[in-house]
Amino acid sequence: MKPSEYFELASLCMSRGFTLLVVGPPGCGKTEITIQAAEYMDRELIITHPVIDDPTNYKGYPFKTKDKAGRDVADFLPFAMLRRIIEADKPTTLFADDMGQAPKSVQASFMQLAWGGKLNGHDISKHVSFIIATNRKEDKAAVTGMIEPLKNRATIVNLETDVDDWCRWAVENGQPPEMVAFNRFRRNFLISGYKPTTDFTNSATPRTIAKCGEMLKAGIPKSIEREVYEGTAGKSFSTDFINFLEHFRRIPDIQNIINNPKSAEIPETDSILYATCECLATQATKKNFDNILEYGKRLNEEFFMMLVRDSVAHNKDVCNTNGFIEFQAKYQDILLFTKIK
Repeated sequence: MKPSEYFELASLCMSRGFTLLVVGPPGCGKTEITIQAAEYMDRELIITHPVIDDPTNYKGYPFKTKDKAGRDVADFLPFAMLRRIIEADKPTTLFADDMGQAPKSVQASFMQLAWGGKLNGHDISKHVSFIIATNRKEDKAAVTGMIEPLKNRATIVNLETDVDDWCRWAVENGQPPEMVAFNRFRRNFLISGYKPTTDFTNSATPRTIAKCGEMLKAGIPKSIEREVYEGTAGKSFSTDFINFLEHFRRIPDIQNIINNPKSAEIPETDSILYATCECLATQATKKNFDNILEYGKRLNEEFFMMLVRDSVAHNKDVCNTNGFIEFQAKYQDILLFTKIK
C-alpha cells in the first residue's frame, strides 16, 4: 500500500473505530502519515512507545483502596496515557509506535485496549480508536514479532514507498528543488535504498533523504557535503546526489525561461531537465504561470505534467489563471493533483 492510500485508510479507520496495524521498514513514513491523518480528521493524537513501557501503562497500577463497605481492596488505577483515553471527550486516536519491539507482556496488556473497550473495570471512551505500527523482522530493528491475539484484532497493511507520493509530499513541505528533482531522476533510492546492517552506516530511506534535503537547505559547506550526505543516507546516495548537484548547478537561467518561454533553452539531458522543471515550479505565480505553461508545452508530456503538478503544489493560486483552466480542460482525464493532505 502506498502512502497516499495508507493516509486514506488511516483516516477512515480513525473515524470508524477500526484498529489498524501498519507494517514497514524504518523511515518509510508510518508515524508521519498517521500524524497527518489525525490532523486532517481533527483528532487528538496520543503517541506511545510500547518498547519502553511497562504493562501497568496499559492496565493501570495496582493500588490499595476501599470498597463500598470500607474494606481494604486492591484495584488497578489508570494513569497518564491510560487515563487520557478513558476520559477522552473528543475524537482521539492512540498510536502505538514500534509495537513489534515491545515485550510480549506489554503487547498482551495493549491487546485488551484494542478490543472490547474495557480494561480492569474501566471503560475506554467511545471517542478513541487505535493504530499500531511496527517494523519488520528483516529490518534488523530489534523486532521480535507480535502475539497472534493482538494481530488478530487489527487489519494489517504493509506500507511501501512510492516515489510520486514522496515527491508530492516533499514539494508541499519545502524540500529543496534539487532533492525533489534528484529523486524523480534516480527513483531507486526511495524504492530500494534501505539496506539494514549492524555497521555504523546509514542507508537511503524517505526519512534520511528528507534529512539530507533539510541539510542542503541549511547550507552545508560544499567541502564537507559528500561526507554529510553519506553519514545521513549512505555512500551510494551521497555519490550519486553529489554528481547530480554538479548537473543541477548548470541549469539554464530560470528567469530567462520565464521571460522567453518560446525560445529559451531546453536541456538535452534528463537530469538537468528534471532540475529545470523543479526550479521553474518553485517560481510559479499567477503572473508568470502562462509563460511557464508555454515553455512546458515544448517538453514531452511526462515533464510537462510534472511541471504543472509541482507548480500547483508550490502555489495553488496558479489554478486561477487562464492557462491552467485551459490545461485542465484539455487534460481532465489525467489525475494530477491527488495528494497526502
